[in-house]
Amino acid sequence: MTTQSTPSRIPTPSPVELAAKRSAILVLDLTSHGPASPERAHYLARVGDYLDYGRSKEVPICYTGISLRATEDADPLLRRRPEEPLWFPAAYDKFFGGEILEFLAQHQTENIVILGSATNNCVMYTATTAARHHPFEIVVPIDGSYVEDPYRHEYALYQLNILPSAPKKVHFSTMDTTTFI
Repeated sequence: MTTQSTPSRIPTPSPVELAAKRSAILVLDLTSHGPASPERAHYLARVGDYLDYGRSKEVPICYTGISLRATEDADPLLRRRPEEPLWFPAAYDKFFGGEILEFLAQHQTENIVILGSATNNCVMYTATTAARHHPFEIVVPIDGSYVEDPYRHEYALYQLNILPSAPKKVHFSTMDTTTFI
């Protein structure tokens, strides 16, 4: 009997170049609360480096946290700065409450890069709302979101890729190939 491997349903990432003055980075639910694992620490360090790159290009950055833990800050590995806001919307869709929309409008944002945890919760729901209800182009670096279960990560990216309204507005890349000019 021949065993066939199941092909990955993760979308193929492509390089994306964005205008820094028309872009923003959303960092979702990467607070100091989270599982202590070497994988998560490695992931957070990579996201922190990417955020430093975004800062060097003057890209606005904002954060969300889990509403039940509204006393926490962003994980220290992300090196959040005081001018980078942190909100605690009471939903997986981080547009809930309106703070992010106001932030994006203030910065005349056209493109949003979404990073965070968990891929199958806030990343998927926030990207879906952005694609279906707002005029943004969305970039989801496939290595920029995190959930401990690889199946949930893969399935959430697959779902975003097949949304009827999303294919033209949601773009998949990696942190290394999402650049700002």
